[in-house]
Amino acid sequence: NLTSAESSDALEATNNSVLLGLFRQGAPHNMAHMTAYEKIAGRKPASVMWYQDFSAGFPMADARKVHEYGSVPHIVWEPWIWGDTAQDATIRLDDLISGKWDKYMTRWAQGAKKYGHPFFLRFAHEFNIEGYPWGVVNNGRNPEKYVKAWRHVHDLFAKAGANNAIWVWTFMNESWPQMPWNEWAKAYPGDKY
Repeated sequence: NLTSAESSDALEATNNSVLLGLFRQGAPHNMAHMTAYEKIAGRKPASVMWYQDFSAGFPMADARKVHEYGSVPHIVWEPWIWGDTAQDATIRLDDLISGKWDKYMTRWAQGAKKYGHPFFLRFAHEFNIEGYPWGVVNNGRNPEKYVKAWRHVHDLFAKAGANNAIWVWTFMNESWPQMPWNEWAKAYPGDKY
């Protein structure tokens, strides 16, 4: 609940405001990047973004570090294992939909709930390009698979009570390949999600 006493000041802006977040390689492990930005800009970034794959649980220590700094964590959660190039080990949307990763994702969601503060969750981003195994082009050219996978993961979070996740649906500004089945709007999971 964003209006609770637990909410970060960075999220208490009105709907007509713009919140400036920051991504800097090395953060949040090295928050000196954020303090250097703060000195230049005269204020803290509203959010601090970083990437995580499916090899670890919810990043509790990093999320707390960002929260204690006074910003909102923005976690880009990528459904793959970095450095794992074996084709048979690649996570596909069908794996997410079928429940193959449910135990892992449920534990991650439980960690998010335990964290207890609002955070941005940018799951399976830029699905409309070739570069990611969760991309529409790599999953039968079927955007409905992306929608089903997104909804499945979102439902696991709801079931775990991880309502502090603020879902961020992110497409690449230009689809590749530029085909009707790869139009980003076709992979929109719906306002409820």
